[in-house]
Amino acid sequence: MHGLVRTVPPPPTTAARELRCTRNLGENPAVVATTDEPRAPVIVEGRATMVYDHAEISTFAELADTKYQTNYGVEFYADPMNACFRIEVRSVIGLTEDDFTGSPTPWDTSR
Repeated sequence: MHGLVRTVPPPPTTAARELRCTRNLGENPAVVATTDEPRAPVIVEGRATMVYDHAEISTFAELADTKYQTNYGVEFYADPMNACFRIEVRSVIGLTEDDFTGSPTPWDTSR
């Protein structure tokens, strides 16, 4: 997820293959991701799977470089020392601080 914009399917995220978080995802792929907006968060729950497809990693690289105004390119993200993950979304909920008890909105991701 990029803010409240979601590509279909959602873009991957990255981590170095030797990091503990990468190893942990191999053992327990359950994940939760949130937006960085504390007053109107969107919470995504799902299962992380490693992405190997170069075209998908290239799309992610373009999105990440645009969002963060960087120029890492697909070579960085597709490097065998790195790992890209996709979240297979199971549930999504969003809420707003101003209407905390009335605003929780779940989305059905089963379709």
